[in-house]
Amino acid sequence: MNLEAASYKKNLSPNDGVLCRYDGQTFKVFPDLPGLHDNDIYTRYQSPSCMIWIGAIDHGVYSYNGTAFKLYDKTDRPDLLHRFGLQSALEDSKGRMWLGFSGGLFRLQGDLILNVTKNGPWD
Repeated sequence: MNLEAASYKKNLSPNDGVLCRYDGQTFKVFPDLPGLHDNDIYTRYQSPSCMIWIGAIDHGVYSYNGTAFKLYDKTDRPDLLHRFGLQSALEDSKGRMWLGFSGGLFRLQGDLILNVTKNGPWD
């Protein structure tokens, strides 16, 4: 899957940004989801399990399985919600998602984006 965060301007104003998939000839524009249109997207990551992870500034992180998007926006650090900015993502050999947000290191645990401190959780 080749997902691109692009300023695709067909029928859009100059400030509209959208998430698209380019198949080599045309762009497919994805549905208007909060944070994926009219927003900055700094990070896209395709995990070894073929999920695509997309950081949506001030919204959280989306996963995309090739068919549907799922938003992860719950965290044990609600003070960071107003500046959620995914800087990096990595799936480890155990299938855990590690997320580097502006504000620190986090790990996805179920539907919760859990802050990882010097005391963990590391397991």
